[in-house]
Amino acid sequence: MIELSANRVLSLVVGAIGDIIRTHVIPRLDPFEMREMIDDDHAAVAEAVLAGDGPGASAAMREHIEHLDPLYRAGWDGDLDEVIEWK
Repeated sequence: MIELSANRVLSLVVGAIGDIIRTHVIPRLDPFEMREMIDDDHAAVAEAVLAGDGPGASAAMREHIEHLDPLYRAGWDGDLDEVIEWK
């Protein structure tokens, strides 16, 4: 979805963060428990983007991250200061 921003730097950064989450956090979680929330959040972001509502898209994305943050932190058993190794 980040590709809709047409911002290559943002796409690169979000892609890197996504790779870290997919390889180091999500394997420790049950994604089925989060699926509905994730789908709803993504739909809200997409609707705002397609409507040309930048502030709405920003708010929806912020809310999405706020929903995921405690779940991801609970699934992370590493030190938040440690270096991430790319796999």
